[in-house]
Amino acid sequence: MEDSDELLWVVANILDAAGFHVEAALSGGEALEEWGRHPETALVILNYRLPDMSGLSVLRRLRERGYTRPVIAISGFGTREVKEGFLSKGAFAFLEKPFDMHVLIGQCRMALNGQPGVKTEAVNQA
Repeated sequence: MEDSDELLWVVANILDAAGFHVEAALSGGEALEEWGRHPETALVILNYRLPDMSGLSVLRRLRERGYTRPVIAISGFGTREVKEGFLSKGAFAFLEKPFDMHVLIGQCRMALNGQPGVKTEAVNQA
């Protein structure tokens, strides 16, 4: 799979069909704004490559702002450094593209197990 806004909408639509409420953002800045409007978001899915900043930067900023809930990271550039960067910052899981959508859905369900609400943010590169 390639990084594109098309991939974002595919992932968002599949998660929606699986029963998740999804709010999608095309950039890190947009994701941070969306989280500011909905801090109750139960799970964030972040792509590593975003048009304005890295997903690692978004995760760092979310954590600095008090977001403690699960984050699932995805990337087509899954170097050991990128994966370890996400996991060291508290990401629940890291999936390398192309990934099986059933695996993503399963990771989302595991991450949300015991969490209040099911609001999910999906963020991908434009």
